[in-house]
Amino acid sequence: MVRNGDMTSGQLVSFLLYLQSLSDAFASIGWVFSSLTQAVGAADKVFELMNRKPRLRTPVTPESQDSPPYTGILGIEALKTRRQRTLGLRPEAAQGAIELENVEMSYPARPQRQILNGLSLKVEPGSVVALVGQSGGGKSSVMSLITHMYEQSAGRVLFDGLEVHELSPEWLSRNISIVSQEPTLFGRSIKRNLMLGLEGTDDEPTQEEIEEAARLANAHDFIQAMPQK
Repeated sequence: MVRNGDMTSGQLVSFLLYLQSLSDAFASIGWVFSSLTQAVGAADKVFELMNRKPRLRTPVTPESQDSPPYTGILGIEALKTRRQRTLGLRPEAAQGAIELENVEMSYPARPQRQILNGLSLKVEPGSVVALVGQSGGGKSSVMSLITHMYEQSAGRVLFDGLEVHELSPEWLSRNISIVSQEPTLFGRSIKRNLMLGLEGTDDEPTQEEIEEAARLANAHDFIQAMPQK
C-alpha cells in the first residue's frame, strides 16, 4: 500500500531518466559554448591573416595596358587582388635568363638566421643547373626568390635583366613553372589536376594540349593504363 505523497518505483525511474536527460542537455550546452568560443578565436586568426599586408614590394610600374581585361563578377577584395597581380612589367617574351647579385636572405619567422649570404648566380637561357647542398642550405630559398614568393634582404634577383619584383605577378607565374619533389593531387580528375589554375579562363587548355603536357611529363602512358571510371 502506497501512502499519499510517496513515490512509486515507476515514478522514481522516470525521475532519474528525466534528471539524466536534463544533465545531458546542460553538458551539451557547455560543449556548444566551448565550440563557439574556439570558433571565434579561430575566426580572429583567419581574418588577421586575410587582412595582413604583403611584405613583398609592389611594382612601381602602372598596370600594363597589355594585361587581359576581366569581365567576370568579383567582389571588391577579389578585384583588388586581380589588380595587384596585373601590376608590373609584362615583356613580350620570356628568354629565361636568371641572375642573382650578392643576394642575402632570412625568413621573416627566423630573421636571426641568415639563409643566403652574398650569393651570386647566373643561369643562361636553355642551360641546366643543379643546386646541391645539405638540407637548410638555401636551395629552395633560391627558387622562392626567383618566383618572388619571398623578398631578399639585400642584393638583386633578375629575370631576363629585370628585377622580379618589377614584373607582373601574373606574367611571372605564367612564364615560370615549378615541379615539386612531392606533388600534391587534389580530389578531382587527373585532367582537372593538370589544368589547375587555367580552368574557366581564356587560357584553358584543350584536350590535345593536356595530353601533350602529360606526354612531355612522361605521365601519359600510366595515366592511360589507370582504370577508367
